[in-house]
Amino acid sequence: TIRGASRRVLGDIGNLLAVLRSDDEPSLDPQPGLGQLPDLVDDFNRTGLAVTVRHEGGVPQLTPTGDVVAYRAIQETLTNAARHGSQARAHVLLSSTADQVHLVITNPTESDAFGGDGFGLSGMRERVASVRGTMDIAVEAGVFRLEIRLPREVPDGNGQGWAS
Repeated sequence: TIRGASRRVLGDIGNLLAVLRSDDEPSLDPQPGLGQLPDLVDDFNRTGLAVTVRHEGGVPQLTPTGDVVAYRAIQETLTNAARHGSQARAHVLLSSTADQVHLVITNPTESDAFGGDGFGLSGMRERVASVRGTMDIAVEAGVFRLEIRLPREVPDGNGQGWAS
């Protein structure tokens, strides 16, 4: 219980620091999550980026903050694929286990050289770390690959909070 409470507090502090660091005015609008992924994919498909999505292991369940981080990571990566990728296509894999959600987003690219860690990817890395996740980027054989692992926390069953 103490470990779980400590994790929640540390996560909340990280989220608060991210908001305080932001130059933007905080918004009271509901934040998007993986539940809105079909709409996001439809938007990219309409703009000419053919996006396929595959789910393994059921519907991913994350904390509310983790859900936003996952959605924003997919959104940023698909935006990059539309701008910098080749062949106008991308693939999203969402897999869920008892303790984590694994996201893999890939798209063809013109070269095997990675152009660097721009502001979008740096910000994404910070958001992923703020929810105790990990992020890896690779370009190999003409394919850009972003891989994110987020801890999957589920309600503890008695309505008293979250358990990991």
